[in-house]
Amino acid sequence: MTKWPDGELRFTILVHDLVRALVDLRNICHEMAQPVLIVGAGLAGLSLARTLSSYRVPVRIFEASPEIRKYSYGITLLSWAYQPLVSTLRLGSVEELKAATATDAQVGGSGLISAQVKDAYTGATLLSDPPREPTAPQSYRCSRSKLGQLLAQGLDIEFGCKLDRVEQKASGVQLHFEGGKTAEGCLIVAADGIHSVVRKGLLPAVMPSVMPVMAINGRVSLPRESFLAEVAKYMNGSQTMLGAADRTAVHLAVSNHTDSNVLLSWTFTWQPEASDHKVSRRKSVDDACKIPEDFFDRLSELGPLAEPFRSILTPDAARRSAKYNWLIRSVQIPCSELLDSVDSGIVLVGDAAHAMPIVAGDGGNHALLDGMQL
Repeated sequence: MTKWPDGELRFTILVHDLVRALVDLRNICHEMAQPVLIVGAGLAGLSLARTLSSYRVPVRIFEASPEIRKYSYGITLLSWAYQPLVSTLRLGSVEELKAATATDAQVGGSGLISAQVKDAYTGATLLSDPPREPTAPQSYRCSRSKLGQLLAQGLDIEFGCKLDRVEQKASGVQLHFEGGKTAEGCLIVAADGIHSVVRKGLLPAVMPSVMPVMAINGRVSLPRESFLAEVAKYMNGSQTMLGAADRTAVHLAVSNHTDSNVLLSWTFTWQPEASDHKVSRRKSVDDACKIPEDFFDRLSELGPLAEPFRSILTPDAARRSAKYNWLIRSVQIPCSELLDSVDSGIVLVGDAAHAMPIVAGDGGNHALLDGMQL
């Protein structure tokens, strides 16, 4: 890991420097008069399309969904990712970006977050915010949907394009979609996520790894008055709150704060010990809404938690919430294999190249950076 001047920690992804040394996108595409083909309109694909367009590089971007996906959660944007994003989007300032995307922007907030960790039983502070210069850039809580909509502005996204396969040709590369549609270009950028169709065809042996952790994510909507009276006073102005108790992490986050309602997201994560009974696991995407009883057992075992966790995460309240069984996954590909794919006219970015566990927004921030640095 590398310590950056703004105090943030991030993984150093060497592949981007290596790819830049091998591929000059502007020269290749101008010489061949063919576009860069981007598969996937997530954070990596959208930020790349916006960046290439700003350099007048021809680009086509394809998305399997019928429209820009809507998400009911927020992500933490780190300063090393959002500062270059301001330039990419040609915004006037960081404040303008926050006003457009912060989870509490509708009530005049700027997405303030705290790095404090609380004892989930007592509410006592276990880990305080690190010292920081008053003028140092700070991370903020961003609406995933608002960020996607902002990135998509001005792009001609071709929706409903489900990729079938990729073909290398003497004249470049070609995408084949379900239904018979094709597209030719000088380079394919696979930004199609952890289950990347491009990666499966190119590197079939690479499979996502599932960490031995159980994570249940839920959502609850509260009237704003109730949120301010029962929850906000414990969060001290932060959009997030993290509690720890007996091999368990409990995370609360504001996903959307309006004049009338507040949508809260909670995540309950624990790592079973070897002596614990076998924990149920998701087998497919369709199982995401099937919550194992192990979760409710674990919640009951912990006993009463401190506020505001207690109000949100009693077993009864948790059963009433909309919930999802998250798999904590990662993808790791040797740089040599990524470089071999570049020689074939294919670049993997975002979760298709390096999916990361859901920690402090690492995956989303690196996806943005992939697009802007490639």
